[in-house]
Amino acid sequence: MKFYYLLFLVTSSQVGFCQTTSKLSRNDFPSTFVFGSGTSAYQVEGAAAEDGRTPSIWDTFAHAGKMPDKSTGDIASDEYHKYKEDVQLMVETGLDAYRFSISWSRLIPHGRGPVNPKGLQYYNNLINELISHGIQPHVTLFFYDLPQDLEDEYGGWLSPKIVKDFTAYANVCFREFGDRVLYWTTLNEPNIFVLAGYDHGILPPQRCSYPYGNDCPSGNSTVEPYIVAHNCLLAHASVATLYRKRYQGKQQGFIGFNIFWYWFTPLTNSTEDINATQRAHDFFNGWFLDPLVSGDYPNSMKKNAGLKMPTFTKRESERVMSSFDFFGINHYHSMSVKDNQNSMDADQRDFFGDMSAKLLVKGDGPPGSKFPIYPSGMQSTLEYFKQVYGNPPIYIHENGYPTPQDESLNDTWRVNYLNGFLENLLNAVRNGSNARGYFTWSFLDVFELLDGYQSRYGLYHVDFQDKDLKRLPKLSAHWYSNFLKKSQGTTVINKIHTPSPMSHCIDRCEEKERTGLNKRLSSVGQMFSLAFLFLVLILSQSSVSLGGNSDEIWRDDFPKSFVFGAGTSAYQAEGAAAEDGRSPSTWDKYTHEGFVLDKSNGDVSADQYHKYKEDVKLMSDIGLDAYRFSISWSRLLPDGRTVNPKGLKYYNSLIDELVSHGIEPHVTLLHLDFPQVLEDEYGGLLNPKIVEDFTTYADVCFRELGDRVAHWTTFNEPNIVSIAAYDSGFFPPQRCTPSASFFNCTAGNSSVEPYIVTHYALLAHASAARLYKEKYQAKQKGFIGMNVYAFWFMPYTNSTEDVEATQRALDFYIGWVLDPLVFGDYPKIMKKNVGSRLPSFTKRESKLLKGAFDFLGLNHYSSAYIEDDSSGPLPNQREFNTDMFVKFRLTKDDTPSGQLMPFSLPVIPSGLRSLLDYLDGAYGNPPLYVQENGFGMPHNESLNDTARIEYLKGYINATLEAIRDGANVKGYFVWSLLDVFEFLAGYQSRYGLYHVDFADKELTRRPKFSAHWYGKFLKGSKEIKIKKAGMKAAVNAAK
Repeated sequence: MKFYYLLFLVTSSQVGFCQTTSKLSRNDFPSTFVFGSGTSAYQVEGAAAEDGRTPSIWDTFAHAGKMPDKSTGDIASDEYHKYKEDVQLMVETGLDAYRFSISWSRLIPHGRGPVNPKGLQYYNNLINELISHGIQPHVTLFFYDLPQDLEDEYGGWLSPKIVKDFTAYANVCFREFGDRVLYWTTLNEPNIFVLAGYDHGILPPQRCSYPYGNDCPSGNSTVEPYIVAHNCLLAHASVATLYRKRYQGKQQGFIGFNIFWYWFTPLTNSTEDINATQRAHDFFNGWFLDPLVSGDYPNSMKKNAGLKMPTFTKRESERVMSSFDFFGINHYHSMSVKDNQNSMDADQRDFFGDMSAKLLVKGDGPPGSKFPIYPSGMQSTLEYFKQVYGNPPIYIHENGYPTPQDESLNDTWRVNYLNGFLENLLNAVRNGSNARGYFTWSFLDVFELLDGYQSRYGLYHVDFQDKDLKRLPKLSAHWYSNFLKKSQGTTVINKIHTPSPMSHCIDRCEEKERTGLNKRLSSVGQMFSLAFLFLVLILSQSSVSLGGNSDEIWRDDFPKSFVFGAGTSAYQAEGAAAEDGRSPSTWDKYTHEGFVLDKSNGDVSADQYHKYKEDVKLMSDIGLDAYRFSISWSRLLPDGRTVNPKGLKYYNSLIDELVSHGIEPHVTLLHLDFPQVLEDEYGGLLNPKIVEDFTTYADVCFRELGDRVAHWTTFNEPNIVSIAAYDSGFFPPQRCTPSASFFNCTAGNSSVEPYIVTHYALLAHASAARLYKEKYQAKQKGFIGMNVYAFWFMPYTNSTEDVEATQRALDFYIGWVLDPLVFGDYPKIMKKNVGSRLPSFTKRESKLLKGAFDFLGLNHYSSAYIEDDSSGPLPNQREFNTDMFVKFRLTKDDTPSGQLMPFSLPVIPSGLRSLLDYLDGAYGNPPLYVQENGFGMPHNESLNDTARIEYLKGYINATLEAIRDGANVKGYFVWSLLDVFEFLAGYQSRYGLYHVDFADKELTRRPKFSAHWYGKFLKGSKEIKIKKAGMKAAVNAAK
């Protein structure tokens, strides 16, 4: 039944988040339907050490400094003292019900024994206050916060003794409060409690075992989660039996069980992924629901977990089965599922290995946020309950949306989120679902269990900096109140812009608010629900250093239209520097003056000028879809303006050779090698004359080559050119302020010139793009884009200062180039920090720039940590790096530096995924090409470059994960096809898939192991198994 119904759902249309909000009101739901909101004891009450309360495992955990912000729930929102004020807010909002939990440690301080009179008084007062205002109390008995005394005495939920103690505790609650409380939930999302606390150990009581978790003092991840879950079910059944026998007849209440619910859908329609999706449902959801409905665990769990899975006696099975009057669901997210049967081959497996499925985030969200939003998962979930579990009564106990701690009260995305999920809830009710109620999470901003006070879910803002913890209604509180009071939801919601993920990035991104990294940075982990963030952490365990289990990457995993290639550039690969009319570039002058580390130059290099046919044959042999190369402006137009026939002939011949082998040419117009003649004439990129000359050069390229070239990139990494050539003076034309650089520049101004150069590069790009779009694009059917060098930046700590500094770094390095192209102007933080030194765009220039691209290319090799440096004294002389007010660290243990020098880069594939996701969100889902990504090794490397293979696998897998996240990535290019002259190190480092013997006058090419691997991958063959080196070799080689 389950399988065939799931198959039906797979083929059904799934509606995403970005939809037009419809008129929605309370009257659309049944009159008996309950609407409320919720919190939990440790998260909201505070008064942790008052009136006889003893510590829970959460007190111990938080006081040990385990929270990212080092916070605790000692005070939280202080509802213990402010409950009357909060109930009044509930009344004003129009709530039917309030869901809260009882602190076991407050009511029975040592877990068993005497009741604490003051704890009892508090809950009586709260319940009475609710009842007096006509608000139903919905009470949860256990919400993560087990008394520490019971954990210390016998291991808490690991011991069967918990059943007796939990039942005794519940008995007190039923006896003392049951005359007014009609809705009891025994445990809150035990599936997440078990996995987070006993498998990966990221939450209390922090039990786990290597390699599934880290820093746990004890535990066994392969066994304990199943034991704890079993005891949770037995404890629930015991309590439910007690309630039904002793209290229900008199009190006329109901008892239920809560679970965190992911909606799962197959990644593909393959039988394997469909079966894997059912396993995911069985493991995450059926683990608890099947015993409650049918008396036993799912067959797939019993089969895969084997003897690790506890068994129910006949009596236990009978007691567990049907021990509920309703189910509570905490639902925020949906996941796609991919089969992973290979995990069953491991000798030891935890829960996720037993499940033998990979989970991938599903859904869309606001620009920059990676909180996945997939409202139709709500309707699908309720349909699944109806078909699979007999349509039991359902309460949506939690559903909500996080915003960062510095959010404004105008929380429009929360309103849109709630509206979207309520619409799907209503659809399910109309389709026969037995859903009875809906509770937002959360009523107030509270202490969040995974990130303390760094994210906020509340309808009401709590000012945690104010000693009175002042509450203020957010827009969502007003909207929910209007909805509950039977007003049309559109009273507020029509004011809200709901962008479509399919709309053009210009339309989508004009609405974005640039208020800091917390709203745009997915890797900080501050904007997720507890259960989702827990899952993200689990999913990323294997991808933090390598991007996932890349031994299973296949070409077919990518879209059919996805382009795989490799690249070089003119000065680095062509050679023939003084042949056939070519004139010197700035790089010729620079290298001939001996500035490269090994005193080398590109006069001969890999000699592709003469060996292009041989190289194209290598590309064909390896299976490349595309080859990215650049045109030497000095070869095509030696004086900067007049065509050289022999140069034109070379590029025509190269392009014809590529096309004849079915390889797409992807052409870059300027790859650092600016004509020296124009540098001498007027200062090159420092002069506005560059705009006209670059456009003339581009016009020649489009006219002569555009009938066969469909992908044009104007500039290669102009951000790095500006910094390296005009700030530090490390690259030609070597301009800098000597006192601001390590290098001896004869001229320049590091404070001003980098900004001027980037400004003119952007205007030159916009001019060339406009020319192409107006004169050539319609006929040639091609695309034009801009490239940027892109590190991924991560906060050194989770402090607000480092988070904001990280956003500054992203704005300075990436937004410097991309913001003008997408929004028509530089980032606000750049304009603020740089001031009058930053050129400004005229209204016409801004209009010309905005949208002047069909795709964005990025060169990405590594990531770095960012530390705030804004509190120190202002430097006497400001330049690009000091304008950012940040320090860079390549690793957590690095000494911080004010400049980021690309040496010994760490291998962090997950950074590419984060970068692609960031560009997707911050810039409106633009088409993206990873135009450079590669791994340098010493010049004396062997052909057996296994470390490079590990690197490429990790980063290609990260690209795939970003695509599955929704990033619009169109292609990936390895740097480099061949060993070439490297700008930073000459011939001292090698990036090529093919070895070039530079000591051999024939410059013989030989495939490295990475070339064989890439070829096998591109042709869909089974991958070469790497038995040596692995990740350690990659890291060591990087060092």
